[in-house]
Amino acid sequence: MGEELSSVNYSMGNEVNSLKSLKKNNKSSILRLLYDNGAMSRLELAKETGLTTASITVLVKDLMSCGAIIESGSVQRNKSGRREVLLDINYKELRVANITIESDKIYFSICNRYETLIEKTFDSSVIQQADPLNPAEDDILGNHWSTQYKIRCIGIRVIGKVDTEKGILIDSRGLFPPNFPLRKVLSMQYPYPIIITNNVRAQAYSIITSELNDFLYVKHGPKLGGAIVSNGRIVRGSGNEAGEIGQTQVRNIQEKITLGDYVSEKRIRKRYEMETSKDLEAEEIYKLFSTDKVAYSVISDCLKQISDTVANIGFIIDPAKIILSGGMFLHDDIFEKLCALIKDAGYLKPVIRPTNSDKLKFLSSGIVALKFCLFGLIKPDAEDDSFVSKNEDDDEEPSD
Repeated sequence: MGEELSSVNYSMGNEVNSLKSLKKNNKSSILRLLYDNGAMSRLELAKETGLTTASITVLVKDLMSCGAIIESGSVQRNKSGRREVLLDINYKELRVANITIESDKIYFSICNRYETLIEKTFDSSVIQQADPLNPAEDDILGNHWSTQYKIRCIGIRVIGKVDTEKGILIDSRGLFPPNFPLRKVLSMQYPYPIIITNNVRAQAYSIITSELNDFLYVKHGPKLGGAIVSNGRIVRGSGNEAGEIGQTQVRNIQEKITLGDYVSEKRIRKRYEMETSKDLEAEEIYKLFSTDKVAYSVISDCLKQISDTVANIGFIIDPAKIILSGGMFLHDDIFEKLCALIKDAGYLKPVIRPTNSDKLKFLSSGIVALKFCLFGLIKPDAEDDSFVSKNEDDDEEPSD
């Protein structure tokens, strides 16, 4: 009898947890639809999810109560029908902290999905010189912004190899000690969910939508990195190194060098200085591409190496698009030259740039954190995780 009772209790417990998990998954489905499609009515949400309008009403009420979504107007589908109230994600109130840590610069912002509220840029040497347990020199991660802005989570992207699930920097190329538990350290100071990802993959993930979900992403500046997205997911590979275009070797030259180092902004500056005796910033050299013979020669050589590698990878993985972002790719004349070279290499799929390419350093890690939180993809370290979906074993509902 005791065993039978225990079995019944266990079964009932599983059923309760399953129902809670189902509810969270349904909320996630609503948020995904709104994220991808923009404002939708309750009727449209019911049609897309397969849920009843009554279920949608309950779920929407929960999501509105915690500030995740709002009513954003109304629409009349036909002359005789009643107006339908539209719902959308409450982006203006869903503020996140965005921190991008590259080899030369740190980009900090408070942002939502579309815009930044504040932006700051620091030299990355403040981390190299500071105690890694307190990388907050000059208030990069200081408490001033967390008191002024009601942020929901923190998104951090770092160069090198990152274990996103554990929040560990496996190899940040000297910025932090190897296997540094950055999320654990920061969680002691900041009561928010913290998402830590690889630099380039974060950018790629931040632009994924239902329409843009199969592409090779290539980022320039200060070196060169890449990511592969297939069916809306980052391809990681057996060693978590898939898409590392910058680690490929440059061929047909005397020195042994990776593509990332060969086309790096540091090397472009050095080559230009050697031929002109002028020490210019990389951005200044890019602006001279169409008017300065040396700038054109140096950059064109880099573009030829990039185009051959990109085309070869394109033939192997066959993405729907190739997306170029950052650095020299932000300049129209350089971008158009690279597109022509990729086409000359025989690869004819579309080559595009993100619509907000120039802003991704201030937005992408924040967008990644926002998506992870909205869609319930994380198990938060923070106690205050309003509207964030928790793991299935947690009985407490999200609350504001």
